[in-house]
Amino acid sequence: MGSITLPLGGSDPVAPPFCLPALQRTPHQQFVLRRGPYPARPDVCSLELVRGCAHRCVFCPSRTQSNYVGDESVVLFDGLADRLAVELAARKDKPRIVLIGPDTDPFQPLPEIQRETLKIVDVLSRNGVVSWLSTRGSIEPSVLDELSEHREAIRVTVGLTSLDPEIQKALEPAASPAAERLHLITELKALKIPVEVNLEPLLPNVTDQRDSLRAMLESLADREVNQVSAGYLVLRPGVRKQMERELASRPWLEAALSAYDDGPMLRDGNQLSQFLHKSKRQRGYAMLMSLAANLGIEVRLSGSTNPDFYSPPPAVRPGRIVPSLRQAFRDSLQTAGPNDLFGA
Repeated sequence: MGSITLPLGGSDPVAPPFCLPALQRTPHQQFVLRRGPYPARPDVCSLELVRGCAHRCVFCPSRTQSNYVGDESVVLFDGLADRLAVELAARKDKPRIVLIGPDTDPFQPLPEIQRETLKIVDVLSRNGVVSWLSTRGSIEPSVLDELSEHREAIRVTVGLTSLDPEIQKALEPAASPAAERLHLITELKALKIPVEVNLEPLLPNVTDQRDSLRAMLESLADREVNQVSAGYLVLRPGVRKQMERELASRPWLEAALSAYDDGPMLRDGNQLSQFLHKSKRQRGYAMLMSLAANLGIEVRLSGSTNPDFYSPPPAVRPGRIVPSLRQAFRDSLQTAGPNDLFGA
């Protein structure tokens, strides 16, 4: 596939031109479905249809892993939908929900990937399994039309970081502009496809400022979005260095990263990662929730980016009244998974 320069939009003199990565194909050598990522939900599985991603997000931990294929290529697992059909036919216990591409975007700006995503959705739908797709890209019109035929069996999460073109392009260099993703939300709702919005990752002192959040939430309220999920950036191994390298010219980088200087190292799956200090996250979420409540939007907090928020609620003595704001905040601290996002 030839190189295609991606238009960046705006007049940012710092942003480099990007070309679409070359598409390679390889057979899938293992089982297609894998358990997780929610230990308490055995009925939820995940599936990766590609290695690599064209969006080049600077906060993406996949780009720091030793098996990352590089920014110049994307590897598509050939015939994955057919293998999935065979695997599902052989299973006695089919999953209820499958996350398609939890580590890489299923709607990258490569037609072959989007068409394969559509085939996978079709296989899952025919087997009574819900497809959960998360994207920072745009969906081709023909693909979107065919997806609408499976509206009862798909859920879509659209990720947003900022409405500021300079900040958004710096964080997600080759992802779709925020305006295109807002339009995608409008299209999905018009087609009656369940859509959730994910304000993640929030970047301290940059994207979590009151005016920025208010503008984002107002744009979503205009599109009748009534629920969002959110979580602050987690500095997973290699992510800080990646950001320092790729955002070196940005004047706000130091303010963002220095906010983590007093943050804890917490267990993050099988590794330790640095989290923003709990009190800073609490203040940021409280402001987000307050702004959202004024617009009729409910905020759910990501469990994976707030592992230290989750503990059994204290016993309430008879006759004791729990303050409503505290209860509302506590109620919001739920793992952002299929159960929370889509009432599964």
